[in-house]
Amino acid sequence: MAPPRERLPSDRPLGWPAWCTSLVIHAGLLLFMLYTLRTLPVRGAAEESIREVGIVLKRMEDDGPMFVGPDQETDQQADSSDSSHATNAAAEQMLQALPNPADIPSSEAALPELPTVGPGSLSAEQAGDVGQMSSGAPPARGFKSKATVSVFGISGTGTRFVYVFDRSISMAGAPLRAAKQQLIASLDSLDSIHQFQIIFFNHEPQAWDLTGGQGRIAFASESNKRMAEKFVGGVIATGGTFRRSALKLALRLRPDVIFFLTDTDDPMSQSDLAEAVRRAQRDSIAVNTIEYGVGEASSNDNFLIQLARETGGRYVYVDTKRLGR
Repeated sequence: MAPPRERLPSDRPLGWPAWCTSLVIHAGLLLFMLYTLRTLPVRGAAEESIREVGIVLKRMEDDGPMFVGPDQETDQQADSSDSSHATNAAAEQMLQALPNPADIPSSEAALPELPTVGPGSLSAEQAGDVGQMSSGAPPARGFKSKATVSVFGISGTGTRFVYVFDRSISMAGAPLRAAKQQLIASLDSLDSIHQFQIIFFNHEPQAWDLTGGQGRIAFASESNKRMAEKFVGGVIATGGTFRRSALKLALRLRPDVIFFLTDTDDPMSQSDLAEAVRRAQRDSIAVNTIEYGVGEASSNDNFLIQLARETGGRYVYVDTKRLGR
């Protein structure tokens, strides 16, 4: 009988391999470890996820730095909200204070009516008032071409002229007729860019008026000169002589030159003369004076000579006996 043969490892019966068993065991251990790690809290992660984070701002003030944290930020938001409400309220009040467009008058409604055109006369009491109602300060002198006009041989240069002529009873006949001719000839030498006014006087002024009582000085257009000529033609000599109101009215129009024609009977008072000189000097008005007299001129220094001399004007004497009848 043969002895039994030794069994080698290769002679083991076929079955579950050992490495498979090891693989299963290690896989199970790995799954167990993964499960265990998943259920345990991760130190520090959860705590950081729920921690409140605050931002601290540093603001510089006059007395040093000021730190503003979350609580202070809430207070500032409240203050900002209150300021916004106050601003909105102020804006609403300003809008309510604005005028309603319907209450604002249109420019057409504010236009004044134009005055009617026609000659008129002024009483002694009205003379001062009409001067106040004039157009105010005249245009700047020198901005227009100047004209040189004359009456009875004495001339004046400027852009605005006023003729103040005596029409009292002593001027009746040839004296007034000659004065009218001189006046109309003087007007004819003006161009339309120049201005003029005519004032006749006895015991009260009688002014040629194109402005319905406003006392404005007219331009020397051809139509205005023709209307002025018609006005002059209708003037008659009558009444007494009161020069002050007429001369005062002429000075208030602030012309460049005044032609002042009268006689020296019942002369102006020194106070009236001084007032006229003061006004003329203040506004740089030259007063040319024409004295009507009978016979040879007197050598006396009368008020007409003084008025012309003190205002930079000229003086002439006219012997009315040479004017005819």
